[in-house]
Amino acid sequence: MGLKSAINPGYYHLGYTFDFPPYHNEEYRDENEIKQLRWKHAVMFNRRAYVGNVEMHSYDGSVEILSDSVFKSRTNKFDSFSKDRRIDVAIGDGEDITALAQYADMLLQFKQTTLHIINCSGAAEFLEGTYKFKGVDSPASVCSTSFGIAWANKHGCFFFDGREVKDLFIKRGLRRIKPYTWTQFSTTGLSTSTIRVGFFPDENQIVFVNDAGDWFIHDLVTSSFVRGTARSSASEKTNLISAWDGKLLLGSGNTTITVVPLKATASSVSHVSKKLDIRTRELDADSPNVEKKWKKVYITYRNAANLSLSYNGVASDGEIGWTPISSPDFEDEANWNTTGFPIGATAYTMRIKITSSNPSTSDIPYNFEINDITFVFRTKVVK
Repeated sequence: MGLKSAINPGYYHLGYTFDFPPYHNEEYRDENEIKQLRWKHAVMFNRRAYVGNVEMHSYDGSVEILSDSVFKSRTNKFDSFSKDRRIDVAIGDGEDITALAQYADMLLQFKQTTLHIINCSGAAEFLEGTYKFKGVDSPASVCSTSFGIAWANKHGCFFFDGREVKDLFIKRGLRRIKPYTWTQFSTTGLSTSTIRVGFFPDENQIVFVNDAGDWFIHDLVTSSFVRGTARSSASEKTNLISAWDGKLLLGSGNTTITVVPLKATASSVSHVSKKLDIRTRELDADSPNVEKKWKKVYITYRNAANLSLSYNGVASDGEIGWTPISSPDFEDEANWNTTGFPIGATAYTMRIKITSSNPSTSDIPYNFEINDITFVFRTKVVK
């Protein structure tokens, strides 16, 4: 009659293993069995392997390229896949899966221009959200941190904390990095460029490295950005790898690959800078529509030399260009020192900039530090 009895033969047996109760007097079907599955991207969580952008070999000899599909393995059997364990959230959209990442119970499926977040907390997966222009071209542009997943593309830097996708360039409704600045960094004068993303666990900082070896560092505690020029080799580079001890490794070289650990801060007196540029965010004292008399700015610092200070703001008659503050000067002391610098400008908003006094000749000490910056102002009475 074409019927077969499929039973679990016990500990010693030949044939397929069964992780479900046996079926009696049921026709055995093997159309869901996969002979071989190859994949480009994979993550492991919930005691399963999730693989994407696959090449599937069936027992009938057919081969399918499923570049926009994800398959999940059986529980605790990370090399066991079947066709009925395929997860499709958006197929036929002309994009391939370029990276997979996982945080909490969420699977992040990256394509060239789109990000799909898949909820894997239950027995069946479902689409949690779709985000246009949040995709990546390479898995090197995605990394895991202690607080979530970070990634970058030509449109900016982003972070997923398990609840929402955040644009790291925007804080309190204000954009802190200009689009032109990031476009220069992310393309480095080329039509295509790979932005490598890594994480410094001791400093809780995310680093973004372009093809030229320039850096952007984002501090997850202070939500600040620091930019460095030529911090890494400009030759061919690998992606950033987090070693077992927390060190962040980068390989570079055109013929011979040299792998070195990266450091977020300088650790030697030979590491000096000539192009220091520190800018505070634009402050409005929670009243952007009211002018203030900005009197002074107090800076607590140590190990300062060859520095200059200037301020910038927005007044009733337009933007105030960067105006130097000539006196007093920074004092080169090893101990913490607080100096008050006069501003004397009336504006709605205010910010300051600390730069090298002479970028071509002056060296900034490697151990220069700032502890805090405090503005003194008086709100003008609105008549």
